[in-house]
Amino acid sequence: MAEVPIQRDKQSIESLKNINSELEEELRDFISSLDEELKTTSLTLEMCKRSTPLILKRIDGKIISISGIQRDTNLFHLCVKRDLWGMGIGTELTEKVVKNSRGNVNAIVLSVALNNRPAIRIYQKCGFKHLWKHKMSGITHYRMFLPLNWKGYFYPLKLILACLYSATYSKLRKRM
Repeated sequence: MAEVPIQRDKQSIESLKNINSELEEELRDFISSLDEELKTTSLTLEMCKRSTPLILKRIDGKIISISGIQRDTNLFHLCVKRDLWGMGIGTELTEKVVKNSRGNVNAIVLSVALNNRPAIRIYQKCGFKHLWKHKMSGITHYRMFLPLNWKGYFYPLKLILACLYSATYSKLRKRM
């Protein structure tokens, strides 16, 4: 992996609450470049639109990473251009999202591929805990969570109950 020099004065971090049409196009381009680089990403434009706030990091005006928490699910997402991995960008944005989330949500959850060791290290460094393993699109993932207050410790129970309800509901529908 080639080391890309970063000029500190050409960087910016933006915290956005709304996405305009110009930014939407930039996000589409960034997400499609991730698809080409990583061959698989679960980040979608809809996820970005449902994130409050959406945190972007730019270098020389180009988006190089995105992170945020979806309002409806408290699901955290982070994507950093592959050639910039290992430079602390993922940790910086994760810490910023966690800091901005305190007082707004009880807990943050995420799924990360078991083979994505750099991301797992970032999440553990920021305090995320393993809940369980699960398969998504044939790939084993860890479900991780970070409680942000005392109510956040109940979040795993909420997830388990939702899974049980969903499984029971599916079985009942098959019987009908």
